Amino acid sequence: MNDLRRVMAMASLAALACIAGCGEQQAAKPGTHAIAAVVDLDRVAAEIGVNAKYQEYINGYRSQLKEKLESIQVPLQQDLERLQNELRTKLDAIPEAERKKPDWKAPAEAESAYKKVVEKQQQIQAEGQNLEAKLQSYDRAMKEAFQAAIQPAVAAVCEARGVRVMVPRAVTVYFDPDADLTAALIGYLKAHPIQPPPPPPNDL
Repeated sequence: MNDLRRVMAMASLAALACIAGCGEQQAAKPGTHAIAAVVDLDRVAAEIGVNAKYQEYINGYRSQLKEKLESIQVPLQQDLERLQNELRTKLDAIPEAERKKPDWKAPAEAESAYKKVVEKQQQIQAEGQNLEAKLQSYDRAMKEAFQAAIQPAVAAVCEARGVRVMVPRAVTVYFDPDADLTAALIGYLKAHPIQPPPPPPNDL
């Protein structure tokens, strides 16, 4: 999640969508060839400003979630320490020799204190997982938005050149430089800007 590379991986699906958008539904135009092309999606995202906006939004949302988590966990951690002290006090009140007996069982009040400690630990963990899930959900939303936004541009560039398949440059082993449509896609997207990624949700 450090950059838009994972978004690009999702966008690969959008790039390949030109197979359906201009391959299966439309035949190659006269005088053209039904060929495959490649595109450097990292470069595309960087040059049209999507990567910078992605970084701005995801880092900002992560900071908000961190602050929210700290505001939740600080009082929970204080409660946990209080419960741990109560449990320690109850156990310390029991003679060590008694606690070392093979058949020794903690008294009910000690068991209850222990359960409260475990429950508080689980609550702290659950709060962290809940906020991490929010971050992942927003990350997916941005990927899906980028995928949807870039698909018409990819299809248009494919159609204009009679290209039936466009694949990400990162997954190709070899390609002729003439098959690289990165510049063409960048030019199209600069002339037809896509919607920026959705801003972070106001759900904290």
